[in-house]
Amino acid sequence: MNSAIAQITEPPAPENGNRLLARVEDLLQRHFILERGIPLLLSIWFFLTYMYEEFSHTPYLDINSPIKGCAKTTLAGAISRVSKNGILVVNPTGPSIFRTIDQEHPTLIIDEAALHRDSCLLTIANAGFSRMSGMIPRVFGDGVRKYSCFCPKAFASLNPLPETVMDRCIRIPMKGLRREDKDKIVPFSEKSVPEDLVGSIAVWVTAHKDEIVRHYDQCRLDFLHARQEDIWRPLFSIIHILSPEREKEFRAIAIRLTAEKRENEEDRLVRLLRDVRIVFQMSKDNKISTVDLLSRLASMPESRWGNLNVFHLATLLRRFEIKPKQLWIGGSNVRGYALEDFEDSFARYTTEPEPQIDVLPGRSSAGTDGSEEQHRETPQADSARPARVIRSTNVSSISSGKFTSALSILSYPGKKEWLVPRARDFVLQTGRPEVFVEPCAGSTVVGLSLLNMNLIDTLVLSDDDERICRFWERAIHDRSLGEEVLAFQCTRENIEALCANPESNIALWVIVKTHTSFGGHLDQGGLRSPSHINERWYPEALAQRLAMVRALAPRIIIHHMDAVECLRKYSHENNSAYIDAPYPGLGKDLYRKADMNHAEFFGTLAAWPGNWFATYNNDALIGALCHQHGFQYEQVKMRNAHHLQKMELIIGRNLDWLKNKPAPVRL
Repeated sequence: MNSAIAQITEPPAPENGNRLLARVEDLLQRHFILERGIPLLLSIWFFLTYMYEEFSHTPYLDINSPIKGCAKTTLAGAISRVSKNGILVVNPTGPSIFRTIDQEHPTLIIDEAALHRDSCLLTIANAGFSRMSGMIPRVFGDGVRKYSCFCPKAFASLNPLPETVMDRCIRIPMKGLRREDKDKIVPFSEKSVPEDLVGSIAVWVTAHKDEIVRHYDQCRLDFLHARQEDIWRPLFSIIHILSPEREKEFRAIAIRLTAEKRENEEDRLVRLLRDVRIVFQMSKDNKISTVDLLSRLASMPESRWGNLNVFHLATLLRRFEIKPKQLWIGGSNVRGYALEDFEDSFARYTTEPEPQIDVLPGRSSAGTDGSEEQHRETPQADSARPARVIRSTNVSSISSGKFTSALSILSYPGKKEWLVPRARDFVLQTGRPEVFVEPCAGSTVVGLSLLNMNLIDTLVLSDDDERICRFWERAIHDRSLGEEVLAFQCTRENIEALCANPESNIALWVIVKTHTSFGGHLDQGGLRSPSHINERWYPEALAQRLAMVRALAPRIIIHHMDAVECLRKYSHENNSAYIDAPYPGLGKDLYRKADMNHAEFFGTLAAWPGNWFATYNNDALIGALCHQHGFQYEQVKMRNAHHLQKMELIIGRNLDWLKNKPAPVRL
């Protein structure tokens, strides 16, 4: 009898975490068309609602769409059915909300949120994100009662949320269905949620709550900062216990959504500063009238300043202690702004706008003044012959600071800094990849720059030379390398001593050698003359760049394998790659392992399902391989750091991204 009662009252065993998570994801994917990664995110958020009281912060959801009829309300209803104590309300008042939260401890879903109109509701949303600040005092009889407003919340609205609330949210974008999408999903109804699903989630959370809390206390997300870390820590603590093998996938989702959020929420004041900086650079003058400045701001592509007036402009700029003044411009005394008043704010809050690489029509052209004739060494592949030539790019001008988005810690003629603006265009037009692969890791300036600009989520570096892998492992993870760079006395004697025994400190040797010689780190001799040996040695800047690279470490994966093996490992249609392979006949100057089977490699690229592009020298073998596989190529007239001009090739399966100007993006 007693044993029978014990069997009846014994709590059910929790379901396997992976299987339970898959059930929740399947529910969402069966009824909704959601962006990549959103089903997993929402599933983890559902688990959070069953134990949110254990965390110091609870992330909000911002469910939004460009127009009506994109299933926001339907998704809000599904969230209310799966979450703990889910309550879906429409157009609530502030007092009704904080009393509901205090009494029922719900998961609150507010459809058609009216936060802009109700200051009390906005206060609840701002304060209810944190358990410490989520209390609202109200007079009750002869005393004061404090109402808790801390709970998970989701907002569904066409209108943008207030910036303070949006800063506490994870964005869930909803889009209208295409005709073919309707056959992929089933309409959601009250009976769509399996009867045992909610109970299974509750049982699992109860069984693993202590483990999750212990991990939460120790969890640190170095790849996120400030409030974004507060938002994501509870979710990472749950997935670490629920499905640890999917934690890396979840990290990529967090990085992508956080980067997109930062782009969407770029501060209006910083955007204004950046656009004013562009106006000054285009005008090539150090002063401008207020009327002219407003006109130029309004005429910029995708301008946000069409309704800006004189008073509003002055009010915004006053935040930076920038004020209009009387100026003598064009023979008249007018009210305007001087460049010198902006320079401090430009330096603190903006980066210098990127230069454009001009594209010339035709396969080749002479210099505009007739003094320079462009060389054309066309590879032996007539059908793949390029349609145009890209104007020469001066690598040294980029290195000197005119293009500040490039992130590089090495210096040698072939490091490809000139390619970074084009790589940016590649990602913007072909789409953000799940993984960006560089299977021939040299300077890695392309991958590091894209990662630093938050255009990619994860960077894979690979090389067949274990010394290159060792260098990048230390550069990415070891803080002491920056200290060694700062301490190194850059004299010819010290450089020669380091080069005599590079194995004693591979990482420092590579950095020193590439910055003090004319070639790469494998160049025999080639040191600059004593009077010029320090020309490219700037230890403070190098240490700063190393620190920037270390900050990206959680998003970088390094492999010691050849390029073909690496591409096969990451063969997926959602991945992208850039290849800077050893050039035929020339690679030995920069690579220890330069004898690549280019025919095999091109065959691998032909079968690779993702987007990719490569750079090569203007060689007959490469032209023949392009012709064999139907690859396109474009000639690049490039001037390197030593002012040597030569032709190189940009190769790809499809180079439409190189021909079209990408839409503006805010980084």
